[in-house]
Amino acid sequence: MEQQQISYPTIMPLIVLPVETIIDNKKKQKKPMLEIIFVLLEYRRIGPHEINLTVEEETVGTEGITVENPTLSLKYATNNGSGLYTCFARNVVGISNSSAIHVSINGGLPNVDIGERSYNTTYGKKIKLDCTVTAHPQVLLVYWQKESDNMITTLYKGSVGTEGITHDFPSLILTSPVTTDSGIYTCFASNKAGIQKSFSASLIVEGGIPNISIPLTEYTVKYGKAITMGCFVVSNPIHTEVFWRKANDKGQVKRIDNGTQGISCCLMANPSLTINFATPSDDGLYFCLAVNAAGLGQSQRIKLTVIAGLPIVSVNLDQFVFRAGYSAFIHCSISSTLVVESVYWQIDINNSTIIVNKDSSFMGIQGSTVNNPSLMIQKSSVSMSGKYRCFATNAVGTASSVAILLKGRWIFRTILYLRNNWA
Repeated sequence: MEQQQISYPTIMPLIVLPVETIIDNKKKQKKPMLEIIFVLLEYRRIGPHEINLTVEEETVGTEGITVENPTLSLKYATNNGSGLYTCFARNVVGISNSSAIHVSINGGLPNVDIGERSYNTTYGKKIKLDCTVTAHPQVLLVYWQKESDNMITTLYKGSVGTEGITHDFPSLILTSPVTTDSGIYTCFASNKAGIQKSFSASLIVEGGIPNISIPLTEYTVKYGKAITMGCFVVSNPIHTEVFWRKANDKGQVKRIDNGTQGISCCLMANPSLTINFATPSDDGLYFCLAVNAAGLGQSQRIKLTVIAGLPIVSVNLDQFVFRAGYSAFIHCSISSTLVVESVYWQIDINNSTIIVNKDSSFMGIQGSTVNNPSLMIQKSSVSMSGKYRCFATNAVGTASSVAILLKGRWIFRTILYLRNNWA
């Protein structure tokens, strides 16, 4: 049995032994053959039985098979053309045949293989999904398909964020993968025989924007005290920057970082924010933020309340009438969340302003201290009539009461002398 190997696809002439002729001994004349046929015994099987296919003149895809040219040519060899070929000739005497020729068609659909069935990478870290292609005939096109959430995306050479996907380098490189690149990937290759695909490989891209958590959403601090607002950052890929934002009740937003005066914050290892000396201007909403290659992550809002404010100074009267020559007591009460640092009174008399504090000795007035802010006039006089106002100062500032109008009056005594008339 002869054997021929044919590369796929090609025009394949099958050279068979010359067809024998029948000679008439009397006339010494050759008789022409009446018919030439080829029979192909294919390797394809239906059940246990071989298929016998008769190839005759004008069979689609063939040339030859005539009396003048008994050679069989397959114009476009495919895998289906492999098999055992036998040449038959028939004349008036009968049929004879050549020995069988075994024909193998080399080539066909590409062989497409992948290196791994699963891949893992970190957000932004380049990764290669291996693919090898062997093919005859040569490869015409290589591409990949990604399936995710029941959506199929086809990736060709030059697709954004990729490298490779060529005839010479069919592997797929994701230059900077993101979480949405996770999915099922399949490598495809095509040639003249058709399209073949690899097994599928899964890709998981781990990481993303920083995940930022906070232990509390509200903080309260007294004026002048330090306060630390906690922040924790988990980031893959690693974060490269931490900062805070503060929004006040007017909608104004301020960026806070490690260079902000009066602030300690924003270290990679410790992103928490510390205000060294809290004041009412620190009231507001705060957000902790971190940046990595994936983008910007932000915490929930944190509300900071600074307990502070001016003292509340009150008096119990708005007008007071006193008797000249007698003592007079003017009440003053002070409420303050912060320590009261000083107390004083302001007296407006005859277009003049007099300040009375704990160190004053004006006309025998006592009081006007932090512990005793009320005013005691030991011996009043009409000349002390005027407007009196109590003041108190804390770390935030100074506040005053409403004015009290003092009016002094003389009290006249009438002494009656009774004279007894004695008769």
